[in-house]
Amino acid sequence: MTNIWIVIIHYKNIAITKACLESIAKLKSVVFNVLVVNNSADSNESKDLQSAFPHIHILDLAKNLGYSGGANQGIKYCHARKAEYVWLLNNDIIVHNESLKNLCQALHNLPQTAIFGCALVQEFDSPTILGVGKLDFVKAKSYLKESSNTLSTLNCDWLSGSNMLLRLSHFSDQHFFDERYFLYFEDTELCYRKRIEGYNCTLIANAYVIHKDGGSFSKDTASLRSYYHMRNRALFFLSYQKQPWLYFLNFSYIYGHILKQLIVLPLKGQSRKLKAEICGLWDYNLKIFGEKA
Repeated sequence: MTNIWIVIIHYKNIAITKACLESIAKLKSVVFNVLVVNNSADSNESKDLQSAFPHIHILDLAKNLGYSGGANQGIKYCHARKAEYVWLLNNDIIVHNESLKNLCQALHNLPQTAIFGCALVQEFDSPTILGVGKLDFVKAKSYLKESSNTLSTLNCDWLSGSNMLLRLSHFSDQHFFDERYFLYFEDTELCYRKRIEGYNCTLIANAYVIHKDGGSFSKDTASLRSYYHMRNRALFFLSYQKQPWLYFLNFSYIYGHILKQLIVLPLKGQSRKLKAEICGLWDYNLKIFGEKA
C-alpha cells in the first residue's frame, strides 16, 4: 500500500485551514494521513484543529519558519514515518474530491516525475486551468500560464507550491526547499533544481484544486509580498544564471524594474510597496535571507 501524507502549512487563519481540511475529508478512493504544520506558534489553534479533526497529526513549530521551513519540517516528519509521497498544500486550497485519486494514477504512469501539481481553477467545472509554470531567463520572470484541460499531463518549468506532490524516492539527499527564500520562489527553485537533476515537474490537468490565495496575508502585511518577491526573484535568477551576458540582462531587468517603480508607484499612492521592493533588493545585495527582520 502506498504511504501518502498530506501536509498543510497553517499560518494563523484557522477558518481557512478548516475549510481546506473539510475538503480533504471528502477525498475518494485513496488512503492517506494528514499533517498540519502549525507555523503560527499558537497552541490554542492546534487544540482547536485537533478537536475538530481528531484523526489528523499536528506539528507545532516554535516560530514561523515560512513556507520553505514549515514545509521542510513537515516533509521530515512524514519521511520519518516511511512516507513515499508528500502532498503539500497551502491552507487556502480547496481540493476536488477526486484530485488525489487522479494524482495517484499519474504517479504510476510517470516514474520520471519528481514533483506533481494540480490544475488551479476558479471553480471545478472551469474550461481553462492555471498552473503551467514558465521561466523567462532573459527578463528574469516567472509565470503561471493558463491552458485548456484537453491534455492530461503538462510538463512545466515549475509548479506552484500552493499544491505540490513530491515523490520522496527522487529526493535521496533529502534536500527539499531552500530556506533562504522563506516565502516565494522556493517552489520555483526546487522545481528548477530537480529538472537540472534530470527529473520532470508535471501538471496533472484532471486533478483540480481551488486556490483562494492570500490566506497568510492581510492588507496590513501585503507589502511583505513585495519584499519577498523582489528579494527572492533576484536570488533565484542571479544564482542560476551562469552565462555572463544573460546575467547582465537579468541584472538590468531586475534593477530596471526598481527604477521604473520609483516613478510609477508614488503616482499610484503605493509608497509602502515601493519601500518594500527597495528593501527586498537591498537585503539581496547584503545577502540577508530567511525571514524579514
